Amino acid sequence: MMTNIKRTFQLFICISLLTQSLQAQNALQDIPKPDLEKELASFSVVEGFEVNLYAATPLIEKPTQINFDSDGRLWLCGSHIYPQLNVNEEPSDRIVILEDTDKDGVADKSSIFYDKLIIPGGVLPDNEGGAYVANGDKLIHLRDTDGDGKADKSDVLLTGFGTEDTHHTLHRLGWGPGGKMYLLQGFYIASHVETAYGPRHLNGGGLWTYDVDTRRLEIFTKGHVNPWGHAVSYWGQSFESDGAGTGFGHSFPNSVFRASPGESQSLPTLTPTRPKASGIEIISGKHFPPSWTGNIITNDFRAHITDRYSLKEDGSSYEATLEPTFLKSTHKSFRPVDVKMGPDGALYVADWYSPIIQHGEVDFRDERRDHQHGRIWRITVKGRPLLQKPNYKDSSIPELLELLKADENWVRLMAKQTLKTKEASQVMSALDKWLSSLDTQHPDYDHHRLEALWTVQTLNLIDVDLLKSVLQSKTAGARSAAARVLYYWNEKVPDALDLLKVAVQDADPGVRREAITALSQFTSVKAFDVALLAYNDHMDDSYAFALRQSCRMLSKYWLPFVLNGDLIPQAENTALIFALKNTEDPRATQPLIDLFKKSEYPDTDILPVIGLLGNVEQLNFLTAISSSEGSPYTTEAANGLLVAVKNRGVFPNENKTKVLQNLFASSNNVDHATACALVGHWNSKEFIDVLKQNLKEPDASDAIKKSAAESLAMFGTPNIRDFLVQIINEDHSINTTKLAVNSLVQVDLEKGIEAIANTLSKEIDNATIEYLIRRIVRKEGAFRALTKELEGKTIPAGTARHATRYVQISGREGAEELIAALAKAGAIEINAGAPNNGQSTQELIAKLREGDAEKGKEIYQRPALACISCHKLNGVGLSDIGPDLGSIGASAPADYIVESLTEPSKKIKEGYKSSAITTGNGDFYQGPIIFEDTNKITIKTSTGAEVSIQKSEIRSRETSKVSMMPTGLTDALNETELIDLLKYLTELGKSQ
Repeated sequence: MMTNIKRTFQLFICISLLTQSLQAQNALQDIPKPDLEKELASFSVVEGFEVNLYAATPLIEKPTQINFDSDGRLWLCGSHIYPQLNVNEEPSDRIVILEDTDKDGVADKSSIFYDKLIIPGGVLPDNEGGAYVANGDKLIHLRDTDGDGKADKSDVLLTGFGTEDTHHTLHRLGWGPGGKMYLLQGFYIASHVETAYGPRHLNGGGLWTYDVDTRRLEIFTKGHVNPWGHAVSYWGQSFESDGAGTGFGHSFPNSVFRASPGESQSLPTLTPTRPKASGIEIISGKHFPPSWTGNIITNDFRAHITDRYSLKEDGSSYEATLEPTFLKSTHKSFRPVDVKMGPDGALYVADWYSPIIQHGEVDFRDERRDHQHGRIWRITVKGRPLLQKPNYKDSSIPELLELLKADENWVRLMAKQTLKTKEASQVMSALDKWLSSLDTQHPDYDHHRLEALWTVQTLNLIDVDLLKSVLQSKTAGARSAAARVLYYWNEKVPDALDLLKVAVQDADPGVRREAITALSQFTSVKAFDVALLAYNDHMDDSYAFALRQSCRMLSKYWLPFVLNGDLIPQAENTALIFALKNTEDPRATQPLIDLFKKSEYPDTDILPVIGLLGNVEQLNFLTAISSSEGSPYTTEAANGLLVAVKNRGVFPNENKTKVLQNLFASSNNVDHATACALVGHWNSKEFIDVLKQNLKEPDASDAIKKSAAESLAMFGTPNIRDFLVQIINEDHSINTTKLAVNSLVQVDLEKGIEAIANTLSKEIDNATIEYLIRRIVRKEGAFRALTKELEGKTIPAGTARHATRYVQISGREGAEELIAALAKAGAIEINAGAPNNGQSTQELIAKLREGDAEKGKEIYQRPALACISCHKLNGVGLSDIGPDLGSIGASAPADYIVESLTEPSKKIKEGYKSSAITTGNGDFYQGPIIFEDTNKITIKTSTGAEVSIQKSEIRSRETSKVSMMPTGLTDALNETELIDLLKYLTELGKSQ
């Protein structure tokens, strides 16, 4: 199909208005009509720029990615099927090609290239008439073999990418400067891809690289919740955007970001206060002002914003500064999801167009979900000439090489891709001549040579002399990029390690970081020796992370030399110590112990590593230190022992009694608390009386009392039960009492529940109520027991109301019965069937116009409401237990916000789904998994506490259907206060 856009715009507007389902929309709130002129009028763009419509439905469908080809045509993959293919529905999502034949900035020709896809996430033209497409679990190559402009051949290149979540599947394809294809996937999928080089596994989010010639697939980075953009800078540095939680960050091979399963450490992003970033582009070229060159453009689709950031080098990474808002719309359906610079130098923004987004929080079949409309907007600079697209296909090889000098990133990229279609020997011959003709005094001389190096890489060839030349460039960016090339060429380059030995000692930290990363691809202990030359005492986060990763990846080659005695750690060799501490390999433990023993001033950070990795005999080394009176390393060694037993269930077999005696004799409260904890974990019954004394002692710190109470519960003898009852009945502080109650629940459920009921009947603070309820949540059968115990009892209404909130989010059997018992004991009403005193969601929304956002802000900040205890606003706040609400008003419909308050478990935010874990002794934990390895799981509870559980102790594990946000948080608000709070939340993000 080909359609003339300009002749159909007016007709389209009329038809689209008529075809809206008026009956369905009448009951919905503020759904904007798909009026193109009104949406265009809704934009405010930074001074000196202007916006025009490039294309819209029916010429395109809802865009998920856009990319230009060498002919200047805009390829678009889109989906009207999203979020799911319905029963009896045939795959019909499309790849569309748009053209602006008369060069007036508006597409006037549209062609459907392929229309048998299911929610395609990415399209990348091959510049030979076909395209690569991310389609569900497959990467496919579509070709037009008969020249009719339609794909008639589909080849599956790779399969096995995860499909668990439709907007986390494989997406966002793009070329890198060295010819690699980059591909992204999100957190909620697990990919297992068979390749000619062996299987490739990526669990969670990450960035892949793929060589279309060799078909080699490799992981470039791991992490992010839902990465939806990748861009490469002038000097070859990568930046990834995360559409679901971490903004955008600077990445390099082996990088790991937040939310990568099984990874113990991760890198920070550059924009944590702007957590949503979909699509990313780097400004280049003569059409934009020179001051904008190198700036990053990304979209905050929640807030209807396209943002601009300036970058400056910061150590081996970068610092990003948010500049004045580039593009902002007041139109609720404007959803910018991708951004690309076009062949004319303008910036093109893909608009998904929908009043609601996602499918995690809004029902798949929500009537407001737009399945029809999409737009491409074009942003230009007033008064600056547009660019002329080079004729790549008709250009000679020397002409294409001259394009490598262009200011525009995409021109240089397209020139290399076109050179790839030529005879390689001819390109290399011409490249040698081109290099010899370069002006050595030109300010871009180093970059010209770098482009030549990238051209060789794109051709899948190797030019060692050129590589060496670029590694010796005056400009650090060129040296850094050349080191990245060595990451790929590695041992294919003779004397590569000699080259990297120079690079890891470069004056520039970015060059050193790239060289460190390149060394991870080598297979010798010599590569490790070279990497250690980069170690210093002032490493920034990215630098230290790169060195840690390379040391770990190379440990299979160097660690045997240490174990065999061929490489002996010395106290002064801080670099080797750094490597040993970061291998996460238990075999490194003994060399660390030997090193600690012989060092005059040992590194105390070694001791917790021994706790993390050491076996029983090796832990005896920690007991030797901890039992030595007056040792300056007692605290660190004792902590290592506690780490070993808590994380792995491993403990020493020597000197445990002496350790405890020494720790209890210490005047250091930390040592004392550690001793109390170890008594329980080590089952050291001879110290039970000491634990009792510590719990009773009025002057003991809270940490000591807590450890003592928890350890007493581990013994569970009748004597301890009686002691805990005695403590509860005596006149102790509420903190001591609640600790004793908690332990009593573990020792004797019946007595413990009786104590909790009696405590709840008193006037106690909310923190104590929360503590007691959260503790019984963990104990199997506690809900039923407390329900029975409350029969005939009276508790304060405030206590009942506060307690029910935490019971409601527990996800435990018996919660409804306990809530009813609490309500009866406190003489309060629980409106489970009619939230907000019987008002419906639509009734509340209708009253929003009467709300006062300023008063709502004050209500939001009330400690009793607990909003600020769990949520941040644009990265600012006390905790990130719940999602950032900085632009919730711009991204979510009002009814979703109302339901999030009244029925929080109905729709749980992406990235905040909980796991429910029950241990062998009946303890129950609920929250998101933040770390997992072969031995343990770390879960973040609704209090923000991080609890580590040994896998051997887990009886059951399942995904929880209950939100961590309590039901009934707003029950204490009157109608006016509730409306004001809702008004505030629905306005968040709309005025940025």
